[in-house]
Amino acid sequence: MLPLRLNPDLDTERLAREYAERKCVQIPGFLEEASAAQLEAVIPSLPWRLILQDDTISNLYLTREEFSAKPPEEQRRLMEGMQRRAAQGIGHLYLVYPMINAALFGWDAGHPIHELTEFLNSKPVIEFARAISGKPGITKLDAHASCFLPGHYLNSHVDDGEIDERQVAYTIGFTRGWKSDWGGMLLVWDERGDVRFGRCPSFNTMTVFDGRIPHSVSAIAPFAPKPRYTVAGWFRDDPPVGKK
Repeated sequence: MLPLRLNPDLDTERLAREYAERKCVQIPGFLEEASAAQLEAVIPSLPWRLILQDDTISNLYLTREEFSAKPPEEQRRLMEGMQRRAAQGIGHLYLVYPMINAALFGWDAGHPIHELTEFLNSKPVIEFARAISGKPGITKLDAHASCFLPGHYLNSHVDDGEIDERQVAYTIGFTRGWKSDWGGMLLVWDERGDVRFGRCPSFNTMTVFDGRIPHSVSAIAPFAPKPRYTVAGWFRDDPPVGKK
């Protein structure tokens, strides 16, 4: 791929003011168009894993082959358990590619997704994240790619991490022309369980928000004509790998 680049016309000061006021800001044209178009072409080719939970609410990460290899009765039991818990507001079901683990453990060498992982942890992006969030202690960006298909969802939750390291959440949309009627909306909730605001996953738009406020991704409608592709993660303040 060609080198990935931030859009040089981003008004960082204005974006930072909006985030400080609303704890959410959308950044259309986050990347230069050529960079976004390159990623749009490669993200669908990722070796996706299905993320779902077992009866102990522990996450399972299964390739499509691994899921298909399970006996039909076990597949049915897993999916029925997922639906039962989803009705209670528990759990999530979608396809994921864990970009950080892939980089650390050498998965899928040569895939262009690793260039995005490096870019998101480059000095210009980290400085941008610090400026937008107003948190100068940000040290890195966590990242994973996701693919939501009809019936996939992410129920209400908060992002704080194991040691309170997740300071701010973000998503970047990589599906053109997504419509809110198709589901897949980022919803942020108030203490009464009402929606404070919702955001559509627009192409090449970074949405930065306070992940410590309950939020969810609404279920994808059965008539959605294409996948909802995003890259998401957190601005973190724990030391980079290998440093203390």
